[in-house]
Amino acid sequence: MGALALARRHLRGQGARAALTAAGVACGVALVVAIRVINASTLASFTDAIEDLAGTAALQVRGPGPFPETVAEQLRAIPGVDHAVPIVTTTFFGAEPPIGGEALSVFAADVTDGHAIRTLHLVKAGEHVVDDPLGFLVDPRSVIVTDALAARLGVTTGATLPLRTPHGIETFTVRGVLPPGGVGRAFGGNLILMDVVGAQLVLGEDGLIDQVDVTLEPGVRVEDVEQRLHAALPAGLEAIRPARRGEQIERYLASFQTLLSGLSGLALLAAIFVVGSAVATSVAARRRELGILRCAGAERRQVAALVLGEAFATGIVGAAAGVPLGIVLARLLLRTVTESTELIFSMTVFTARLELSTWALVAGVATGVAAAVVAAWLPARDAALVSPLVAVRTAEGAHPMRRWQPRGTIVAAVLLTGGALWAETRFDSPWCGNVAALAADFALVLVFMRLAGRAAALFLRPAREALGFAGRLAVDRLVRIPDQLALAAAVLALGLGLMMTAATVARSFEESVLDFIRRQVHADLVVASTAATGWIEAPLDEAVGDRLAAVAGVARVERVRLAEHAYRGARISIDSLDASAFAPEREADFSFAAGDARAALAAVRAGTGVLVSRNFARQFDVGVGATLRLDTPAGPFEAPVAGVVVDYVSPRGSVILARPAYQRWWQDRSANRFHVRLAPGASLDAVRHAIATQVGGAQGLKVLTQRELYTYHRDAVRRAFRLTDALEILPLVVAALGLAEALLAVSLDRRREFALLRAAGATRAQVARAVVGESAGVGALGLAGGLAIGLVLALIWVRVNFTYQLGWEIDFHFAAGSIPAAALAALLVSVPAGLLPARRVARLPVLEALRAE
Repeated sequence: MGALALARRHLRGQGARAALTAAGVACGVALVVAIRVINASTLASFTDAIEDLAGTAALQVRGPGPFPETVAEQLRAIPGVDHAVPIVTTTFFGAEPPIGGEALSVFAADVTDGHAIRTLHLVKAGEHVVDDPLGFLVDPRSVIVTDALAARLGVTTGATLPLRTPHGIETFTVRGVLPPGGVGRAFGGNLILMDVVGAQLVLGEDGLIDQVDVTLEPGVRVEDVEQRLHAALPAGLEAIRPARRGEQIERYLASFQTLLSGLSGLALLAAIFVVGSAVATSVAARRRELGILRCAGAERRQVAALVLGEAFATGIVGAAAGVPLGIVLARLLLRTVTESTELIFSMTVFTARLELSTWALVAGVATGVAAAVVAAWLPARDAALVSPLVAVRTAEGAHPMRRWQPRGTIVAAVLLTGGALWAETRFDSPWCGNVAALAADFALVLVFMRLAGRAAALFLRPAREALGFAGRLAVDRLVRIPDQLALAAAVLALGLGLMMTAATVARSFEESVLDFIRRQVHADLVVASTAATGWIEAPLDEAVGDRLAAVAGVARVERVRLAEHAYRGARISIDSLDASAFAPEREADFSFAAGDARAALAAVRAGTGVLVSRNFARQFDVGVGATLRLDTPAGPFEAPVAGVVVDYVSPRGSVILARPAYQRWWQDRSANRFHVRLAPGASLDAVRHAIATQVGGAQGLKVLTQRELYTYHRDAVRRAFRLTDALEILPLVVAALGLAEALLAVSLDRRREFALLRAAGATRAQVARAVVGESAGVGALGLAGGLAIGLVLALIWVRVNFTYQLGWEIDFHFAAGSIPAAALAALLVSVPAGLLPARRVARLPVLEALRAE
């Protein structure tokens, strides 16, 4: 208790410095809490929907595509099964404001089946939802909407609702509104209920379903029925528990969540450096006080406890402020992160609320306190080694400057970086990538600290004579930069390096994707639905291609289908193109990483082989010549891998095959895009107008030129990485706080020097400008260090981490355009950080400062 009391007393006396340090901890904790809350909210949006819609179902049967609804009848005959409910699920899109372009999850079951109603808990006993049950059943375009959706649309029973379906825009009639709670909570309220027969008619899939919910007889074990179902189900279908579906979604999102956690760790690392610098500075300034404590009988462990107690108190205060700040940040970033998830994984994420778990908040507090205590460990050890003799030394010898020599620490951090990168590539471990990035950050900060003085002499000393009295004073100080100021500059360099790393990752992905699009798309016009899941447009009936071909001026139409498929527990893409896309003269459309291009294209065109993407080959250890086996609605499909190509459709990889083979095995006649080539002499504007008026009006289509298609993908990539803009801010804020604290500490330690300057005739303004100039010089050093750190980190993230955390292998393109923005950020961070210390130093009374020494 004595150590904690002394710690509290000392922190109260520190005032502004203690507040700046605690604020740095708060920023680190805020980002950690925000990412945890956002990750939990994103996952909960899926798992809650699965649980809400599963009702009392113990098992759910699903497959790679639609399958006959007779499967449900077969399952009812299996011992232990009480009932099997056939389900159709799909996604429609809003056609008009206020839900224009929004995804709406469609859930269809047999509403005339009492078993289905009880199994799915669609309504509670006594609830009246549909006023006209007969009209609901007779009209296949009848829907029931949630209360939340009805409130947003301002509709009631009997209203019409235009929606985009795979067959174009169709008008539905609202026959009922779900009461609050229950299944109406699923997907954030963006849910529509239909009768299964009506959904089959609208989708053109008569007699087909894509899910069966199975309930069990009382007393029957799930494990027993699960085995019987697996034995009875046709090839390609599987029975899984609803909770396992949530686990599958969690695996899909795990890599992105790992990436976000790694980014949040950088802000926390910066906060650790800030706390460590503050505590080390405090220990150096209090060596005489600590020596007196030792003379008074304090043991080494008590002195160490005093320093750790101060750090603990700082961590508590910072965490207490960081947790609510993190919740606010999570609320602000939720939509941005959701959009990034949708674009990166081409999936719809419904997040309506934040999931604030006690564990996330406790973990945030524990993280902040632990970070502060860990940061104070080395300074506490130094404090414990202070000799009692320090108490009787003169003031000048009481706390001599001792520069830290971190050679061993740098070597250890470099070895950890290399080992973690090796483990990441060897064991496909995304978390090892985060360890490697943090270790590399740590090593780079320490290297920068060692080189900061030399960098100041190299970059700033040549301009010394042109800077005036205050500028010369600042340059001279930076050439002999103390450790705490060097560390503040290093933290700033880390924040700026993160900024340039994020910009480089985004630009590398953007350029890689656009190069892929340039190779693949040689059409004059690209036609697709205006509704999209992520960046992939909603599928349309292939008959749209026939209508496009009939437009005057159109010479050829090629169909492209990008379909999601489950393979070895992962979501991959099946990319099917018309056979003409694999003609010999189209060889340049593909960038081959392995295999003979001409022979591979011939095999795919003939239907005797497939191509796989580079990331698919790496993740599933598949090479040229290997036989690929895929479960399809028509049974197992097997084909040899004819080649490995660069493809950026799916982060988990793509299988590319000719459209005839895809249609045969997947029994899918839809397409996501139609590539239109014009006849010689045809006017692009005229054909585009004709398509928009003759075909696009009823179907809800967009008609893009090649340039507009590139712009569409460029915008999608930039929106996907928009979250990094927000995540870059907090490390820079931490850097600003650390710089302000370091300048304040260094300036107060130099009170005698500034007092002598005042006594020699220097004005308050000159002293203040010297401090601000010193701060600006630190900003310049931070910018130089940020360029070096950003380059190293960008290489790690682009070449290794991006591949193993998100799945894509991208080419490196350094974002030189981010340098001006980094320079501006360095100026905006460093100069304001020097204002408070400059004000404090300029107001010091000269005589009092001289007497204090």
